[in-house]
Amino acid sequence: KGYDQLKRLLQAVSTFRDIGYVQGMNYIAASLLWHCDEDVSYHIIIHLFDRLEAQSNYLNDLSGIQQHTDNFYHGYLKTNSGEIYANIQEKEILPLMLFPEWFVTITTSIIPLEHHIQVFYNMLQSGWPFLYKALQRYLRLLYPYFKDEDFGSTVLIIKNAKGDDGRMIDVNWSAILEN
Repeated sequence: KGYDQLKRLLQAVSTFRDIGYVQGMNYIAASLLWHCDEDVSYHIIIHLFDRLEAQSNYLNDLSGIQQHTDNFYHGYLKTNSGEIYANIQEKEILPLMLFPEWFVTITTSIIPLEHHIQVFYNMLQSGWPFLYKALQRYLRLLYPYFKDEDFGSTVLIIKNAKGDDGRMIDVNWSAILEN
């Protein structure tokens, strides 16, 4: 039943503004189906895409992802957390190595399922600036763990929220996702 619902929802969404189906939409659709029925899920996705102009995230040239990554990294993070920005820059880590999943899946591949409704609600209320603020809070939480690490360890810590000892870092998602 769930597979059929997901398939129908993705087919319906893929006809929206002719963007087709793109990997990453499945996370958003599955998350919404977990929390609501197909019709409500469809309308939330369409409203979310309209509100965020998110269809640019799914263009073949990835220009939307590049734009959001640059806006966050070279704009928001550099201005609001210069030390973290400088640390990542010094290690020559490309932002496209760290942040695309946050934008393609609107965090649904990263943040635990029980917090997705909070993400969607805040994204509908505040748009991309909410996500930039949440991502900055996430990086601030992890900064003590990756501050003195090398390129590879920094990437792994940011992408997996695991310390260099392999243990999960306690992430208070409710606090990170406050609007």
